[in-house]
Amino acid sequence: MAEIREARPDDLAALVALEDECEGTDAWSSALIADGLAGNVPTVRYLISDDLAGYAVISCVDDIAELQRIGVRHSHRRSGLDC
Repeated sequence: MAEIREARPDDLAALVALEDECEGTDAWSSALIADGLAGNVPTVRYLISDDLAGYAVISCVDDIAELQRIGVRHSHRRSGLDC
């Protein structure tokens, strides 16, 4: 059973790889992701599954949240996620 947790700066390489796999030429840069993980964009949170099968990026301001990005590794798509 996978756990979903907030990503940390040491997850950068895994997140960049997931972003590249899921988004291809539209992938966000490593520098942009690093800024988000470092807390330099205070409204943005990166969430990641502990098995590195997927991730989501959300932006929260007060009581409003926006899903900015969601990605699932190709090998885990359409297989469900228990959390």
